[in-house]
Amino acid sequence: MLKLAPYFQNHMLLQAGATQKVWGNACPKSKISLCLQNCEMETLADEVGNWEILLPPLETSWQEELRVWTTDSDEICLRLAIGQLWLAGGQSNMEFHMRYERHLNEEMDNLPKHIYFYDVPKIAFPEAKEAFDFSQMARWRQASVEDIDWWSAVGYYFAKHLSRAIDSPIGVIGCNWGGTKIQSWMKLETIRELDPETFDAYQDWLQTQDTAAYWEKQRTSPLNNRGLPFEDAFGELVMPRTVKVEEFGAFLTHVGEEIKTYRSTLQPQTLPGSLYEHMVLQLKDMTIAGILWYQGESNDIEGKQYRYKSLLKGLIKDWREVFGEAVPVYVVQLPGYESWLDNKAIRYDIIRDCQEKAVKETDLTYLCSISDVGEQFDIHPKDKQTVGERLALLAQKHTYGYPIEADAPMLSQVTYNAGQVVLHFKHAEGGLVIRGERIEFLKLEVNGEERSFTERIDQDKLILKVLEVKGDPEWRISLGRSNWMALNLYNQAGIPAIPFDINLTF
Repeated sequence: MLKLAPYFQNHMLLQAGATQKVWGNACPKSKISLCLQNCEMETLADEVGNWEILLPPLETSWQEELRVWTTDSDEICLRLAIGQLWLAGGQSNMEFHMRYERHLNEEMDNLPKHIYFYDVPKIAFPEAKEAFDFSQMARWRQASVEDIDWWSAVGYYFAKHLSRAIDSPIGVIGCNWGGTKIQSWMKLETIRELDPETFDAYQDWLQTQDTAAYWEKQRTSPLNNRGLPFEDAFGELVMPRTVKVEEFGAFLTHVGEEIKTYRSTLQPQTLPGSLYEHMVLQLKDMTIAGILWYQGESNDIEGKQYRYKSLLKGLIKDWREVFGEAVPVYVVQLPGYESWLDNKAIRYDIIRDCQEKAVKETDLTYLCSISDVGEQFDIHPKDKQTVGERLALLAQKHTYGYPIEADAPMLSQVTYNAGQVVLHFKHAEGGLVIRGERIEFLKLEVNGEERSFTERIDQDKLILKVLEVKGDPEWRISLGRSNWMALNLYNQAGIPAIPFDINLTF
């Protein structure tokens, strides 16, 4: 009986311009033939029936037919597109479904036709595949009224914008899980090297556990049934908008206690390496154009935020071993945030700084600024349109070579002259723009004392004038160096500046 791997379905997308595999199962030793874009190829199934065919680079196409058949007259025909396929990874803000997104109603009247989404099942341990029903996931979906709820909102807006910009079908693979730390998405060997404390704690935990009993408990726990995300009543209450205590009264207090209890129990998806092994590696035979990464909230742990730079670099290295060394990676920098339910930001500013440094130190890696779209009292900002569109702009420039401004203004140099501090920015061609009367969340200190100042824009320079500065003082200037911030300093492309914090003497 001829079968294709479950990934191959109607209304899917294959990557253009690169070799890739098609694989499946058939009768042992049978001949398998395949035809796509007028190219016919064949192979023999092995002694247990497994087979694979390596396709040559394919041309971009809005619609094609893939035919696979055997000498026993078994035949499979799929309608698919050939374009640009992207992997979208991270935690809940990347997973965040379109049904909760602020602009959903506006989108429903004009859904794009040639974008595609595949949701990787949330599997963190092998037994989950047999214990739970994931049939509603692992499906290719188009942007239709029936399927739009399932889309990652960031993925949807990324695909929509990029498809129009480069005139190509776009596919997005959603590989994410809310509430997960970056360590869950990395190889254990990498964690052992970069975060030995977490690795050793995990090994100690393994030594003290009755692992058979633990996995049996996980197999039967409804918390691990992630096949129907919209049946999560708690998620249905808190995801659509910011929740206020008075709306739920005692119920919300109870929920808060439940959250604390849940966090104190080690869940399969929180185990180091678990999602790398059971989700990322399931995609290893797929050919992709690039990676989008939106994560970091769960790594805001007291005293440990500084580790995020090396961990992010490690994750990029791990994923490139799977998908190719030349695969570009686009990292979303965390927006402003203060608190939500029982969760309070500790040092988001350090996480953001680590994200920026990891990107600077890693080739073919780019930073997406969304420092203007956070919500002070909601860890899940509802505007994902801005996030997806800015990621698409970056990809349009850096992956597809369009001569556009897509990067955020970034401090590049500071000079001083007669009481005036001049901040020079790159990625500000055409000049900086302040949206509002003054720049928000900008602080200046002289010898440890916060000082008032006046400000003005001169093309790509921000000039700060401070009165009565004597001698050779120590300066500290920061922009958005706090958990909650919403920046209003932009370039001409409408992209907000990257936060910074510098100490200077002139």
